[in-house]
Amino acid sequence: MSSDEALPKKKRKSLINEISSSLTPKSSAKKRARMSEPALDEMSHSLVDNEQQQSPERSPFSGDLHMADHSKKAKVKKVDSLWDYKTEIIDPKPKLSIALPGSILENVHTLLSKTSLASQVARACAIFQVNEVVIFDDLDDAGVRNRDTRKSCDLLKKLLEYTNCPQYLRKALFVVDEDLAYASLLHPLATPAHMKSNDTSRYREGITLAKKTPQGMTMANCGLAHDVILDRKLKPNICITAEIDKNFEYTNTARVVSPEAPFSVGGIYWGYKVRVVDSIRDIFSKDDHSKYDLIIGTSDKGESITKVELPSYENLLVVFGGVNGIEIATRNVDVNDSECRKMFHFYLNCCPSQGSRTIRTEEAIPIVLTALKYKFSTL
Repeated sequence: MSSDEALPKKKRKSLINEISSSLTPKSSAKKRARMSEPALDEMSHSLVDNEQQQSPERSPFSGDLHMADHSKKAKVKKVDSLWDYKTEIIDPKPKLSIALPGSILENVHTLLSKTSLASQVARACAIFQVNEVVIFDDLDDAGVRNRDTRKSCDLLKKLLEYTNCPQYLRKALFVVDEDLAYASLLHPLATPAHMKSNDTSRYREGITLAKKTPQGMTMANCGLAHDVILDRKLKPNICITAEIDKNFEYTNTARVVSPEAPFSVGGIYWGYKVRVVDSIRDIFSKDDHSKYDLIIGTSDKGESITKVELPSYENLLVVFGGVNGIEIATRNVDVNDSECRKMFHFYLNCCPSQGSRTIRTEEAIPIVLTALKYKFSTL
């Protein structure tokens, strides 16, 4: 079919008239005389082609939604379906986990000081790209669980999770209670997951909304100017990780992926997870111990880090003690000092010849991770 046949006669005639009228008054008569109708017709076809190339697909919805027609073919998946991203993972980055006692908050007495201390820990984790924080509960000297230590573990977990949460989701995910009275003083992490509404990223954290599209697809708040249309049906108030569509400007669509996808597939540091265990022994339970291929304990009684050669790893766990060290925590679960060393692949002193009698845990974290950084090219 020729271009003349493809273009309706009425539209071609109106475009010709529009081109003619757009010429300046002084030169319009001369130019119209010089330009034949076939030439004007050819110009009108060119304008139509450009218009079709530049304009996005029209939205089938009204209002602020902008979704292309091809989105109607999106396959609806169940909530409990397996994550389906199939991007090939090439040379995945190693993971770093740290473990520390919740009793570090008991070294300070006011909620303001506890919040500030938790902020120090969170900032150190973000700077050194820690993927997991394990908080273990200290027991008292008699081996009996201390009510205050468990409360400190829960408070530290809440403050770390609040700090790690993108700002645009905090109001939906956290109730501002007395534990978060000084949350405004927490220093921002500024990790890749913490984005502004105009930032461009392949991935975004979000929370599902009660709103649906006419096709029944779930919509989510991902911190953008418009709500995002997901590729499946989900219940409201579910935290999701979304992979933004390449043509998001026109489609407003995203695909739900595994929370691990930004780091394991995209190679982007995406913050840390937090979990609490009952004691230091529970860090090394059968299920947890097997996932760490290198475990390092830190103590001023350990071997100097300058004298050891450390192997490469895929998942590293670094364990920190409280003010009195790891040894106190292990004694409280009936593990003597000699057996304590056997719990780790390496038992290291990362700050030999220290000038202070003790190093606080929040101070030890950046010291140890800096020392390890020069031991591992992958850290």
